[in-house]
Amino acid sequence: FAPRLPSRLDRLAFSLLWHGLRLRVEIRPHEAVYSLRARARDGDAKLELRHHREPLVLTTDAPVTRPIPTATPIPSEPAQPADPPAYGAAQPAQTSKAVSVDVPSDRRDAGQPIPVG
Repeated sequence: FAPRLPSRLDRLAFSLLWHGLRLRVEIRPHEAVYSLRARARDGDAKLELRHHREPLVLTTDAPVTRPIPTATPIPSEPAQPADPPAYGAAQPAQTSKAVSVDVPSDRRDAGQPIPVG
């Protein structure tokens, strides 16, 4: 998980049921609280997860509170990649080069430069 609240909210809570374990997550502006409940037949259960890339092991013993790190600011105007030339747009002219190559003697143009593009 990497929870973060929008600026207009001061709290968000939800629960997930996973393999018979109920994970409850409560997100506040500066912290997240994780708690775990299991069915009686599951006994002492544990659940491994991550909070902002930090490994976290939850048990049914007690809730775990973790701080929410400060968000990296997003630039006001994101940089856009350079646009490729539009289809059919004028391209720089390519220059032709003449190269002399050995051509079989049965060709009339033998020994003449052949344009290579």
